[in-house]
Amino acid sequence: MNEIKSNKQIYMRERVINVSSCSTIEAVGAVIGQPRLSTHLADDGLILATGLPHQHYIDTGYFAVVEDAPGRLQVLVTQRGKIELARRYLPARTRAGATLQ
Repeated sequence: MNEIKSNKQIYMRERVINVSSCSTIEAVGAVIGQPRLSTHLADDGLILATGLPHQHYIDTGYFAVVEDAPGRLQVLVTQRGKIELARRYLPARTRAGATLQ
């Protein structure tokens, strides 16, 4: 019996980020004047009905998903995500003066 060998390697991508500058979706919504921001994100396809972001938006660095208690996941918005969400959802007349922290 011939043995087939593969040269392919499997890479597991792990990323460590500092979440001290991240905020919850609700906090970002309050800052940009969108109290129903999570609803808008779901309607626009950024997050799933489960409340978790699509993998693409995690990979691009807009969101981070952390386990804040055993079995309980929390979605956080990164600095990059805050900039993108402000660009998309902050009314144009207030963009110049808003700061997201």
